[in-house]
Amino acid sequence: MRIKDGLVLTALLGLGLQAVTTATATAQTPGCLSAGEAQAEQIRRLKTTLMVGALQCSHASHLKVTESYNAFVETHSKAIVDHDAVLSGYFKRVHGATHRRAMDRHVTSTANKVATQSYKTAGFCEKVAALAEQALSQSPQTLISVAQTNTLAPATIKSCAPATVQSAGATVLK
Repeated sequence: MRIKDGLVLTALLGLGLQAVTTATATAQTPGCLSAGEAQAEQIRRLKTTLMVGALQCSHASHLKVTESYNAFVETHSKAIVDHDAVLSGYFKRVHGATHRRAMDRHVTSTANKVATQSYKTAGFCEKVAALAEQALSQSPQTLISVAQTNTLAPATIKSCAPATVQSAGATVLK
């Protein structure tokens, strides 16, 4: 058996039989997001989108975007804090001692992009209101499903997205 490109295989030996289990290797591309970090970044973009919406859509009080944003933060505060900790870990891994500044720049840049998008998107306030409703209807465990549909704040950091390869009856990620 040949291990190539940093693949990690786990072998399980028992009763003289060898079985190969599924490997879970994270791609080692510098600066890319692992699967958990990518989800944390999506949750951060969702929060930022709703925050910008609360600020940009205050004139459309009938949509209650500000109230929805506040309810979102209150309802999902633990999930937000947990995901922010994971995202902070990414910035620490990639930027070392300057990780806090790098994360602050990323969050500010995302907010600026969403604000710019708000002026270019017809019905932005209505879309943010709908996004907030969807987010509020989710449990903390399923909130990522809404974050993944957020097109108002596109991803700016590349995900590692490991490729899957079939080898010797086992699934191998590379």
